[in-house]
Amino acid sequence: MKTKKPALAHGFILSIVLLLNSLMPIIIQDYKTSFFQWSGFIILVGGTAICCWLFGKDNNHELKFGKLFSHGFKTAIIAGIISTLIMVVLYKFVFPNEIVIQREIAIEKLRTDPSTQKLQASQLEAAESITNKMFDNFISVLVFMGVIFSALIGLIGALLGAIITSKKNANVFPKDSEPEPEKTMQAIQEEPQP
Repeated sequence: MKTKKPALAHGFILSIVLLLNSLMPIIIQDYKTSFFQWSGFIILVGGTAICCWLFGKDNNHELKFGKLFSHGFKTAIIAGIISTLIMVVLYKFVFPNEIVIQREIAIEKLRTDPSTQKLQASQLEAAESITNKMFDNFISVLVFMGVIFSALIGLIGALLGAIITSKKNANVFPKDSEPEPEKTMQAIQEEPQP
């Protein structure tokens, strides 16, 4: 059976949705709403699971778990790479001042967060230094974290998608490959006893 392979198309559509989610705080200038920080994970898990389900549906639900899982994982990786590369271009050329704004917000949050109030001055300075180093290499960090997180979160979405997609032939041993029992119980009982 030849399967349709829309992983690239699914990944591209999912990357567009992820990009819109990532650009929303920049467009509306709201960096403190935690919804935008977590919604990307939900979109990636849900989108990958839905893509697995659509892939199974396109192939008449005749695919095994492995094919569905690999399609979901490929979709998540493609979506992560495309959206990360586009975000790099946007941060580098379209919104270069956003890196400075996000650095200031991160430092302010570090100073005002109740969990950091217990830190000593030297520990707080070290944390600020690490934050500044991270933002100095923002593009590298964005690429690394974008691809790694999309792979890890996509793994969860692919597992969920492969699990929830119904399969027509859920039998592990198809009829033509079932092992033949050597003797049935009835044949054993009918055997002459010595």
